[in-house]
Amino acid sequence: IPLFTQLPFLFLEAYAAADGSFWVLQAGYLGLCALVLAVPAALSGAAYPLAVAAAGGRAAAGPVYAWNALGAVAGALAVGHVAVGIIGTQAILIILAGLVAAGAAILTMYVSGDHARSPLRVGRRVAPVLVLVFLVVAVAIPDWPGHVLLSGPAVRPEVYMMVSREAQDRRAAWLRWMLRGQVVSLEEGRNSVIGVMDYPGPVRTLLVSGKPDASDSVVADLRTQYLAAHLPLAMHPRPQTVAIIGLGSGATAGAALAHPVREVTCFEIEPAIGRALP
Repeated sequence: IPLFTQLPFLFLEAYAAADGSFWVLQAGYLGLCALVLAVPAALSGAAYPLAVAAAGGRAAAGPVYAWNALGAVAGALAVGHVAVGIIGTQAILIILAGLVAAGAAILTMYVSGDHARSPLRVGRRVAPVLVLVFLVVAVAIPDWPGHVLLSGPAVRPEVYMMVSREAQDRRAAWLRWMLRGQVVSLEEGRNSVIGVMDYPGPVRTLLVSGKPDASDSVVADLRTQYLAAHLPLAMHPRPQTVAIIGLGSGATAGAALAHPVREVTCFEIEPAIGRALP
């Protein structure tokens, strides 16, 4: 879990090492994915045959598979649609890791009877200690910093390369760029991490998974947000109802309300955007 906060920096290191080579960059991406997913994927793949063996062998394969499928569907729905927006990804990962550790300890103690092989008898004594160590480590892990979650290196890596071009310590330069603003709000949604940042200027910016989607800068994109409402409404002879796809910062909806319309309806697929807006 602590490795996750290093992924933006590792991504930027891979991008810099690629030096414009597509294939080297793809190899770097593959390495980062393997770093995060290889061990959990391998252990998840081993969980089913181990569970079948613990449940009694081949005769238990069907029921174990059914419960495994039900658990996968229920977990995906509960975590992706409910838990992420309530407690966040980091807390979910810690809880899931704790459940896996507890399950492994219970399974080890269950199968390590008097006739078990020596490693399982050792595991019966060691498993509770490992669970306790895990709980201590989980409590000690600091929260993921909002600046890193909203840094968006994959969205605009060329900016990070530019700010570190003449720096002796590239990581320090990248971190300074991430920390140049203040996090106003941060929300995790079903589809994206939504945040609002105040940058020097001052400029307040809405970021969706690190990508700037709206700001209050007239020089940047505020005029575009206003014109998205003013132009079509000015061309319509008698506008009554307005439908806007995407809430964004709310500037387009606000501009639409400046016209003599009866109703403005905004459709937003990510509820976290509404929660993140200050």
